[in-house]
Amino acid sequence: MGITLYHNDISPPSRAVWAVLKQIGIEFDLKNLDMLKQEHKAEWYLKINPAGQVPFLTDDDFKIPESRAIMCYLIDQYSDKSKHDCLYPADPKARAKVDSLQGGFLKMTFLGVKCKIWGSLGFSVISG
Repeated sequence: MGITLYHNDISPPSRAVWAVLKQIGIEFDLKNLDMLKQEHKAEWYLKINPAGQVPFLTDDDFKIPESRAIMCYLIDQYSDKSKHDCLYPADPKARAKVDSLQGGFLKMTFLGVKCKIWGSLGFSVISG
């Protein structure tokens, strides 16, 4: 079964989760939901995700909504800490700074740390 990301390209939080999955380098199945056709409100989708929102991730029988929670889970569960510490630091003080910014889109993922993926995707890196 593995990891499945329910996603839509129009959703910045969905793209953020997709970017973390790509950076970590694990295989996943991408299910693109057409929001304009209300696929995220289809009966089959509401059975697995009652909130009917994207992104949504399943990892075998584990299900998780909310982009920030998904990204933190993926990094903690699957990333090589020696390569991906810049995504979500292991150091408690650095992680606390990242966590304090969770209200801002993508800020929680890279708190001023230069990580290859963000530059390659055209994001400017926050300094601070």
